[in-house]
Amino acid sequence: MALLMEPSRSSTGHQVVIEVGGVPIGLETTDAGFVHMLHGRYGDYVKPGAESEFSFSMELAPPDLSNPDADAEVWLENGEWRMERGDFRARWNPQTHQGRIRQSANPYSIDSVLRIVHTLVLARNGGFLLHASSGIRNGKAFLFSGLSEAGKTTMARLAPSDVTLLTDEASYVRKVGARYMAYGTPFPATWPTALRSRASSASPEKTSPPRSPRCTCWRRRPRTGLFRSNRRQPSGG
Repeated sequence: MALLMEPSRSSTGHQVVIEVGGVPIGLETTDAGFVHMLHGRYGDYVKPGAESEFSFSMELAPPDLSNPDADAEVWLENGEWRMERGDFRARWNPQTHQGRIRQSANPYSIDSVLRIVHTLVLARNGGFLLHASSGIRNGKAFLFSGLSEAGKTTMARLAPSDVTLLTDEASYVRKVGARYMAYGTPFPATWPTALRSRASSASPEKTSPPRSPRCTCWRRRPRTGLFRSNRRQPSGG
């Protein structure tokens, strides 16, 4: 599938740095409207003036050429990671820290690319993204994982008042030295297919990820804590 270039609406280049889990990723675009959408979508995860660890140049394609229902594919080719789905194509060289993304101007596609890149970065050092709610208490982070409707958001809602919630959707676990650190993320756990289709063609201002009515943790200020599993350890025999 070929995604054609859309004429940019601005001749001035912009870089938006989005930092998740202590990993800043820069997105370079000439489209001022897309920059505005990124700031609205990622909130406090956007770090103006910060230096990026990885940088992606972006090309925006007309939304009517995208097919958000196609399956995603990720593979390594000649030292570069390739990522493709109906609504985006991307490549990333972990050695040069540079990449390229081609997609329509919607938040769903860039969310997916960033999740894939962060997953690859984490995997190199034993970290991972987990479908889990999480929070910090007494300097320790606690994660509650499970399938959809298992009660992750409910656990977040029932958290004691001294708990700082990280997320009720997707938790970010990164190995730092000999410890594991947990971070909140701006990522929804899933985007329903119907919402994905609307997001690929709607204006950026009218699309946002699904949120619980109370625990809108993806909009919270980024926080972190030392990870502790909520799984009980086997008793000694």
